[in-house]
Amino acid sequence: MRDRVGIEDTRQAVCTALKTGVLGALLVALLASGWTSAQEAPQEPRVVAGQDRMLELMKSKGPEASLTILPIRLTGNPSIA
Repeated sequence: MRDRVGIEDTRQAVCTALKTGVLGALLVALLASGWTSAQEAPQEPRVVAGQDRMLELMKSKGPEASLTILPIRLTGNPSIA
């Protein structure tokens, strides 16, 4: 009887260790996949169609160019520059 209890305890300990190992391996795989996706190269900045033309126009006019700056709101507070 005593040998059978020892075998059952050992079997339960081995099963628990395997379950812990499998869970640990899955967790490591999840963290590794998150790390590799965080290491992707940055994307190229988007350029609005015609932005190059507007920039060249502003450069050509120099200090005489007119520029309108509109107020914006961040978190409900008006921005004060």
